[in-house]
Amino acid sequence: MISRFFHFILVVFAVFGPAIDAAPLTSNDLRRLGYSGNYRGDVEGNIAIRDGSGFDTFRVNQGDNEQLPPRNRSVVTGPSGRNGFFLNLQKITGNERRATIRFYYSGISRNPDYDEDTVGSGVKILKIQRRGTSRPQFEMRLTDKLDERAADDGEYLTSWRIRGLLFK
Repeated sequence: MISRFFHFILVVFAVFGPAIDAAPLTSNDLRRLGYSGNYRGDVEGNIAIRDGSGFDTFRVNQGDNEQLPPRNRSVVTGPSGRNGFFLNLQKITGNERRATIRFYYSGISRNPDYDEDTVGSGVKILKIQRRGTSRPQFEMRLTDKLDERAADDGEYLTSWRIRGLLFK
C-alpha cells in the first residue's frame, strides 16, 4: 500500500514539477535573483520587405544589447525602419535557475513606404539561464518575430525573424 502511494507521489511530481517550478515573477524578483543588468551578444536572422510582387530578404548578423528588468511598454521601430509599434511586457516566469520573459508587439502605424496604415503583431521571448552558484554566469536566448500587415486588407508587407545568444 505504501509503495503504491509513493509511486503515485513520484508521478505527480514528475508531471507537475516543471509547472510548479516556473512561478510568476516581477521586475523586483528579477533584481533579487540576480538577473538584472545588460546582456550583450550576437543575433542573426532575416528581414523581409515587400517590393512590388515579391520580397527582398536581408540577412541580419549584428551585435545586440538587452537590459533587464524590462520596461512594461516601449516603442520599437518596425522592419522597414520607417514606423514604430509597441512592445508590451506580457509576463515573467521563472525561478532561481531560469527565467522567461514574454513580450508581444501591437499597434497601428503609418508606413510612408507603402503610404498606408499598418498593423504590427508578433512576439519576443527572452529565456535566461543561470549557471553556477558562487560566481554565476547568465546566458540569454532571444527569439524575436514581428510581422507588419496592411490595416485595411491584411496584406503581408514586412517581417523579421531574429534569434540570438547573449551573455551578462
